[in-house]
This record gives sequence, C-alpha cells and structure tokens, in this order.
Amino acid sequence: MQSNQAAGCDNVPVRLDNATLERREMWEASDVDIQIRLASSRSKARERGAFGVREFKRLAVKVWSAA
Repeated sequence: MQSNQAAGCDNVPVRLDNATLERREMWEASDVDIQIRLASSRSKARERGAFGVREFKRLAVKVWSAA
C-alpha cells in the first residue's frame, strides 16, 4: 500500500477483500498519523510512502466488517 503524500486528505480508507474479491473489512486511518509514521522510519519502503496492511491496521480503526 502506498500513501500519496501530496494528496492533502483527512483520512485514508482501506478496503480488504477475500480471494474472490468480496468485501471483508474497511479500515480508516488519519492522514496525519500515516505521515508521522512514514517520517519516523528511514527504510526504503517508507521513502516510497509504502507499508503493509498489518502496519496500517495498527494506525487505523475498523469502520465496517462483513461478519
């Protein structure tokens, strides 16, 4: 997952699907929290504005679930 640092949005939503592309969950994180996390690490992935779903979920709240 990549963050567009110039987008200027308030929140970043992420939709998680299963293998057949059915919606499973939706998560949302503050753009400010994401930008702080990206700036706090010097890894190549962070320089690209990218991190994994597990890390995103640590910053986010679940806003919808299929179950």
